[in-house]
Amino acid sequence: MSRTLKLVLTAAVVEMLLLAIAVAAWRWHGVTDAPSGGWYLGTFGAFFMPFWLATGAWLETRKMARPGLTAAPDTRRYNEITLMASAALAVGVQAWMAGSIVGFIPKDSIQIRAIEALTGVFFMVVGNFAAKTSPPTGPRAPDAAVWTRGMLRIGWAGVAAGLVILMAAITVDIDQMAWAIFGVTGLFATVVLLQQRAMRRKPA
Repeated sequence: MSRTLKLVLTAAVVEMLLLAIAVAAWRWHGVTDAPSGGWYLGTFGAFFMPFWLATGAWLETRKMARPGLTAAPDTRRYNEITLMASAALAVGVQAWMAGSIVGFIPKDSIQIRAIEALTGVFFMVVGNFAAKTSPPTGPRAPDAAVWTRGMLRIGWAGVAAGLVILMAAITVDIDQMAWAIFGVTGLFATVVLLQQRAMRRKPA
């Protein structure tokens, strides 16, 4: 990972954490009774974005730095571009979410559905290009055929997740959209982790 990308990701995570804390404090100040489910959901959503970006960046950095592996140039470019795009998406979505929570941005259903649709398209693009990356080399590199099959499964999972989110943007009730995104993202992350584990070269 380049120094510039590390600085961008760090700045994005710090900015989002500070914004999430500010939103939570603002909302807590206005609570007179016990917090409602909507309060918890909105607060969780604000903190989810920096957590999602930081976790993804950490896992990617850890994977790329594993000894005995040399990532192919196109795979390295894919990972860096994906992380940069993820940072831009996370910052933008969280900023819009924070503006809606505090009332600076009207809660327009068209805007909400457009943002969820954009998230679905992002998943589809990421999944599509993941399936086209080249296998790593080195003594601990997986078999090329195993890598190809694993990345194809990750790619199909990403495209399927994006389609589900895109359909949810059109059909799901506004109040349930956040759960659709969180749930699908969690399932996709699980598939990625399981496939990456399965692609590791087994000890002789």
